[in-house]
Amino acid sequence: MQVNEKFAQIQHIEHAIKTIVSLLPIESKWGVPNYGNYTFSLRPYSDADYYSEDFVNESDVPPHFIYHKTGFNISWYKHPGRGLTWTPVTIAELRRIVIECLVSVS
Repeated sequence: MQVNEKFAQIQHIEHAIKTIVSLLPIESKWGVPNYGNYTFSLRPYSDADYYSEDFVNESDVPPHFIYHKTGFNISWYKHPGRGLTWTPVTIAELRRIVIECLVSVS
């Protein structure tokens, strides 16, 4: 993946998470609530993830966003948009995921 493509995908993913969070029926002082339904799960960053006895490396930390239908997930450091990692997805697939998540909370 070229640098420009990766940057564009990061922007789309960051915007997707912020859009979903902005429409949730609950709030969190840290910006990302602990929320889940049949379509997706979302959880805030926690320092405790990194100080657990089970922690060996980043792959031991559960993702912050999971789309249940496909297992697509996103992780970040402290807040969405920082240190993003995600399972491979096209922009078209990401749009479909966002729409399904938004429909599930409306």
